[in-house]
Amino acid sequence: MRMAVHFAPLCFCQVIVLGVRGSMPRCIECNALVRRIVQPETEMVDKCVRCGRCCDKYYEFADVQKWIDVVLLERRAWTHVLYNQRGIFSSLFLAAVFCCLIEAYVVRTTCVYAELRGGKDLFSATQDSNWGGGEDSLQLVRNLRSEMLPRMMYPETWPTLFLYACLEYLLCLVSAVWLGVQSQRGVAPGQDDAMTTWATSLSLTYTAKLGYLVFLVWRIPIPLVVVVDFVFLLWMVRGFRVAASNHPSRLLAVAAVTVTLLSRVLFRHFTGWSPQLIF
Repeated sequence: MRMAVHFAPLCFCQVIVLGVRGSMPRCIECNALVRRIVQPETEMVDKCVRCGRCCDKYYEFADVQKWIDVVLLERRAWTHVLYNQRGIFSSLFLAAVFCCLIEAYVVRTTCVYAELRGGKDLFSATQDSNWGGGEDSLQLVRNLRSEMLPRMMYPETWPTLFLYACLEYLLCLVSAVWLGVQSQRGVAPGQDDAMTTWATSLSLTYTAKLGYLVFLVWRIPIPLVVVVDFVFLLWMVRGFRVAASNHPSRLLAVAAVTVTLLSRVLFRHFTGWSPQLIF
């Protein structure tokens, strides 16, 4: 067990450095391993030997359609990203770090508004004089006004919160990768594939936090920001189910979601950098 714990950071580093492994792609229809997706002679998508259908229709579609299906939690789209587009991990990793930056802003802003609501007299006076009695929101323009900027103290707090958000992401990433690698223990090429698959799955899940951008543009009440965490959970369930689709036990996805969420809960509990749910 001790060796497995020390092996997890090493697995994560290998995923970061290598980014892509030479594994066989999968048919997005039946999840069977296929020798190739595209025929080099005709440049047409090959058919699966097992089910007889197109191995991966997303090679014939525009990227927009693929990402729409990812947002809609389409299993085939997630299978395409996790297994047939392995070089995408680096881009998803950077996107996840960017999401950590946004989340740090959201945490700071919601904490300030929570403090203002705690001091009702000050909050009412500030709200009535500057915002005409409207509800507080994450809208970027409102929060960068001269009367609010000193309270937000973004230059002093944002870097620290961003660091905590990144550490939380890395902890969840290592937890997911470690569990994925352990599930393939004893299978020589399986562990290498699991590292990339589970790291890509968690990083893709983190991009659900781009939903915070909606709250930064439009004037939406802060309590509704919890919807982003709900979407994050749905994406995690979908991603881990696809990543564990080749494992004989269906409990692997449940265990992965539980371990990853527990890592997040414990990290926020001991560091106190963010409430468990932002609202």
